Amino acid sequence: MKPAIPQAQTSSNKPNKPLKNEIPKMTAVLCKRCNVSEAVVKSRKEIFCKECFTKFITLKLRKMLMSKETESVFKVIYDPKNPQREKEFNPPNCKVLLPCSFGSSSLTVLHILVDYLKEQHSQHKKYGFKLEVLTLYCDEEQLIKYKAIIEKLKSMHDFQISSDFLKFTLLDVNRYFLDNNNTAVLTIGEDYATQESVSPETRNSMSLTESLQNAFPTNKLVTSKQDLLDIFTQNIIKVYYNSDPKFKQLLWGSSMTKIADQVISNVVKGRGASIAKELEFGMYPLTDVFLSEIDAYFLLHFRDTYEELLYHYVPQPTLFLNKDTEYCDIPCNEVLAKNAKTINQFAREYFDSIEGDYSNVISTVVRTALKLDTPGDLKKIDLEDNQQNQDSNVTLCRVCESPCYQDIKDTEKKSATAWLNNITVHEGYPVETDVEKGYYHQWQTSTETSSANLHKSNLDSKTVSLCYGCSVTLHTSSSKSIAWVQKKDTDETELQSVLNDYILSDNED
Repeated sequence: MKPAIPQAQTSSNKPNKPLKNEIPKMTAVLCKRCNVSEAVVKSRKEIFCKECFTKFITLKLRKMLMSKETESVFKVIYDPKNPQREKEFNPPNCKVLLPCSFGSSSLTVLHILVDYLKEQHSQHKKYGFKLEVLTLYCDEEQLIKYKAIIEKLKSMHDFQISSDFLKFTLLDVNRYFLDNNNTAVLTIGEDYATQESVSPETRNSMSLTESLQNAFPTNKLVTSKQDLLDIFTQNIIKVYYNSDPKFKQLLWGSSMTKIADQVISNVVKGRGASIAKELEFGMYPLTDVFLSEIDAYFLLHFRDTYEELLYHYVPQPTLFLNKDTEYCDIPCNEVLAKNAKTINQFAREYFDSIEGDYSNVISTVVRTALKLDTPGDLKKIDLEDNQQNQDSNVTLCRVCESPCYQDIKDTEKKSATAWLNNITVHEGYPVETDVEKGYYHQWQTSTETSSANLHKSNLDSKTVSLCYGCSVTLHTSSSKSIAWVQKKDTDETELQSVLNDYILSDNED
C-alpha cells in the first residue's frame, strides 16, 4: 500500500519563500503627493514624481516673488483708478535683472521665470515684466562658451519667448577695467594704512585679470584673487542695475546652500560686517531651496542637454531614488587640490557633506543671516551721499564700497586699520646666525627697492579707507598693492553710455 502524499499548504497561510538565487522584482513606488505617478526623487523625507517635484520647487520660488513688497513687479497690473501705477509696473517700464553664471541655480530661476511669463501671456494676453539676463565674462573662451549656451537656450522650446521680453546681455569685465581712465594703485603698508595713487604708468596698463595675477601670482593666494574678482563683478552688476530706472527688481540665482557658504566664507575672510548689506541688495528667490534640489530639478528637465547649458558645473543626482536611471549616469564634478581651492569651495564641500542628515544647519545659517541688519547708527545715513558721509565720519571701503565701521567718537583708535595695527607684532625676532642675516639682508634690499619705486611713481598719493576684510586680503598680496578702478561720480545718462561700450547683446556677433 502506497503512503499518502501530503497536501501542499495554501499560499494564503504561509507564502512560498523565494528561491535562493531569485532576484526580487522592483515594484514602483508611487508619489506621496499625487499617488498616481512613479516617484523618482526623495527630498526632505518625502518622495515626488517629476511633475509634483517641479511644482514643489516652482511654488517655493513663486511664493517669494508674490510677497507684498514685490508682487506689483511680477504681476500683470490692472489699475484703471491709478493709470500711473499701471504704466510704471507694466512693460516696457518694468524690467527685472537676472545675473546668470550658467550654473544649475541661475538657469533654474530663468526656466521658472520664462514659464511664468508664458503663463501670464496665455491668461492675460500680455506680460507683467521684461526679463534681462546679464552675464559677465573675462576672456575669449568664456565669451565663446556663453554665446553657444545662449544660442542653445533660444533654440529650446522651454525658453522660447518674444525677444522683446527676454534679453541676454554679455558684459566684458576686463575691457571695462582696462579702458577705465580712473584706474589707480592701492598700496597697503605694514601698519595697514592704505595709499591710493594715480600715475601715467599705471593708467590703462592692465586688465582686471592681469592686475589680480600680478597681485596674487601663486595658488596659495587663490582665495584672495577670487575674493576681489567676486567683489568687482558684483559691483559691476549693481552699477548696471542702478543705471536704468526701469529695473524694478534684481534677482540673484543663489540656492540656500550657496547663500550659506557665502555667509560662512565672508565670516572667515573678515567680511562678516558686509553680510547684511549684501543680502539686502536684490532678492534671493531660492532661499528655501537646497542646491541638491536644484540639481534634481535641472536633471529632470535637461538631462540630455545639461553639458551644453552649464558652464564648468555638473549637477549631482544625489536625490534620485533609483541610482540606475539615466539621471544618475553622469560624471562627478572635478576634484581640486587643496591648495587650489578657495574658502568658498571648502565651505561648499562642508555643506554638501551635511545636507543629507543635517540640512537644518544650512537653513539655520541662512535664516540667521537674513535677520542681520545694518547697525543702528548707519540706518539713517545714505551711503551714496558723500557729503553726508563726511559729516557723519562714515567712510566707504575703497575696494568693496561697504561702510567702514568704527567708533565715531574715537575714529583713530576704533578703525579697522588701527585695530589690525594694534594686534600685529611689528618687531621681529633678533637676527643671530649668518643664514638669518643673509635672508634679512635680501628682504631689506627688496623692501627698499619696492619702497623707492613706490615713492617714485606715487608722488601724488592719498590715504584711503579699507574695511577689515579688504585690508586682510590686500595684505596677502606679494607686492602689497593692486591696480583698482577709481570710483567717480557720474550721472545715470553718462553711466549708461559708459556701460554700453562694454556690452555685447545677444543680437550681436
